[in-house]
Amino acid sequence: MKVVFRIDDVGYSDISNLGAFKSIDHGVASMVELMPDTPGAIKALEFLRQRPWISVNWHSHFWGSPVAGAENVPSLIAEDGRFTTDHKIHRPITDNWDLEELITECRAQVMRFVKVLGHAPDATDVGDTSSSIIAKAKKIVCDEFGIAYGYSNYWHYGPGFIKGHMTGPNISPFYNAEKWGDKKIFEYENFGRPGLLLMDYRKYDPMEMIKTMPESDNIWVRSSHPGYVCDLVWDDTWDNCSITRCKDVEMLCSEEMRSWILERNVEIINLHDALYGTHDYQDHLIRIGSPLAFAGKGGSR
Repeated sequence: MKVVFRIDDVGYSDISNLGAFKSIDHGVASMVELMPDTPGAIKALEFLRQRPWISVNWHSHFWGSPVAGAENVPSLIAEDGRFTTDHKIHRPITDNWDLEELITECRAQVMRFVKVLGHAPDATDVGDTSSSIIAKAKKIVCDEFGIAYGYSNYWHYGPGFIKGHMTGPNISPFYNAEKWGDKKIFEYENFGRPGLLLMDYRKYDPMEMIKTMPESDNIWVRSSHPGYVCDLVWDDTWDNCSITRCKDVEMLCSEEMRSWILERNVEIINLHDALYGTHDYQDHLIRIGSPLAFAGKGGSR
């Protein structure tokens, strides 16, 4: 089966990046979601420019500071110069945001990828353009730069705690079936298990979540948040998705992960491979002589 090992929040800070970089160079991470407005973004993009086998998505949290410059987007920022964000719920406060300013910021964020990485991000989430100002701005900019969106559905394992999210496939209302339907890409999520809250840390076992993925002709996209925790990351996320990041680094680099990939005959791909039928990640594994190279793509397994 094919699995994309996605890592989120890349670029958060220079310290957080160290865990993400380890997960790429010494682990099985094949795709990153990079936040271009956070302090570690430039170094992360420079790192990824040297690793073209990793696909790069635009992760638009709007937790950092405007790439376009505060003077160009005054409605988007608070007194501290960062985007107006409610960190208790980890969501931007967009009530007073101006759409044209937001489009300006979104263009600047994408151009940061272009200038440092050498190309626009492969894909991103857009969401509900009928109610979200961020979705409206992102769709405009994605269409300008040819950035993919609406490419995945969701597959939930375990009892759902969100209305409509049941075990098995959950169809995203923003899925573009006409364009991506033959790809069968599913974000693989787990419910009914210890989560990312600080109180759950001792029970958190990300490898156990990986092991629940069933054999399928779907392409699974399994996300994690590998990174090391500095003051910025701790202040923003201390109650949710903070020190669990360290366990994700360990999991992605572990012998247990490698053994599971070999035992289950997993073909690791990146998102660009999933979308466009390329073999960038497998070509990289073959080039370096990795035992994880998939035999069907010319590997030695």
